Amino acid sequence: MNRSQKRSLMKSVKKRNIVKPSIMDLLFQMRNRGIEPSVIKDGDKVMLNIKAIRSHPDWGILSEEYTQFVESNADTVFTAMVESGKYDKGFITLKEDESGWLFWPGDVIKVSN
Repeated sequence: MNRSQKRSLMKSVKKRNIVKPSIMDLLFQMRNRGIEPSVIKDGDKVMLNIKAIRSHPDWGILSEEYTQFVESNADTVFTAMVESGKYDKGFITLKEDESGWLFWPGDVIKVSN
């Protein structure tokens, strides 16, 4: 993320009255992880990118429910649904996941048909 992109993001966050620095830190970390997300569209078949998810610095402090979901679905093929809401735009949910976890596009891998 370059300087102008960072400033633009900060302006949009301030307009939404989001003031917690931890939220901003999380956004910057997700965008700067060095993983180029593939283009995921609604209905694409995807799998969890276990290596990318486990390598995140917060892996050790994430909720037990989330880590269990990731571990138990390492080989599961899901149907991607790209969110288009105001605050979760661009994130991925999995159609078969009843709990509704949100995933960054770099945390899923598109499966070839």
